[in-house]
Amino acid sequence: MNIFDVLALIGGLCLFLFGMNVMGQALEKRAGNSLRNLLGKLTDPAFWQEVREKDCYKNFRDKYIQRWEEECENTPPNTLRYTDWLEFWRTGKRIEFNYFQARQQLLASTFLSLIYPEEQKYIDRVHNQLFVITNEFSWCLPAHYGKPTEGNRLNIDLFAAETGIGLAEVYTMLEDRLDDFIKMRVREEIERRIVNSMAATPKFIFEDMSNNWSSVCGASVAGAIMLMFPERFEEFKPRIDKAMEVFLSGYRDDGVCLEGATYWVYGFGF
Repeated sequence: MNIFDVLALIGGLCLFLFGMNVMGQALEKRAGNSLRNLLGKLTDPAFWQEVREKDCYKNFRDKYIQRWEEECENTPPNTLRYTDWLEFWRTGKRIEFNYFQARQQLLASTFLSLIYPEEQKYIDRVHNQLFVITNEFSWCLPAHYGKPTEGNRLNIDLFAAETGIGLAEVYTMLEDRLDDFIKMRVREEIERRIVNSMAATPKFIFEDMSNNWSSVCGASVAGAIMLMFPERFEEFKPRIDKAMEVFLSGYRDDGVCLEGATYWVYGFGF
């Protein structure tokens, strides 16, 4: 199994484990550890040494080195300005590059810090990106948030859910190298924005959507809780299972996805 196989499995594992009722209770209780064991591949220094040295990973290395040089080397972490956040409600234009870019920069910094652990600049950037993201007003995209005076700050949309699982994965991969304060902030914000938000909201819109939202949001919420707060997963498992059933109900008997091939991959592959 190479890095691409592992990364593809991380998100999809949640759907596999909790969308299908084929596990016994004992295995369910160990699901958090199962996901951590899978991610353990990404914490193995020997694996990253292979990524660093082998030609088969050259394109992977080059991709993130290029992103680092273009977006990170001489540029501070990207943040969403207030005027950018309001743009959708002023003009209807979706300006979301700041949100996406911040996550892409975190991804690049994380992988490079694992490939080149002796380079302090990469792990420093990880800390800075995590600091910026945990301090964002909302993890929802402006278009999904609601009007500025009416929106739910702790709403869980596609982007908030993906941010939660993304930060949980980075935390797991780099836990031994992250400062205690940053680890505290990641745990606090995942608990506040994902776990406590789920507990305080009887049902989010994604739970009744028979499209990619129910799958991606459900799998992301499940993965974040499994990694960071596995003791609380049973509290939300029935809702995750139901979201997966709703997602699958959107498919015809022949497996056709009316959203098209791209969203088929997004929903199932996540």
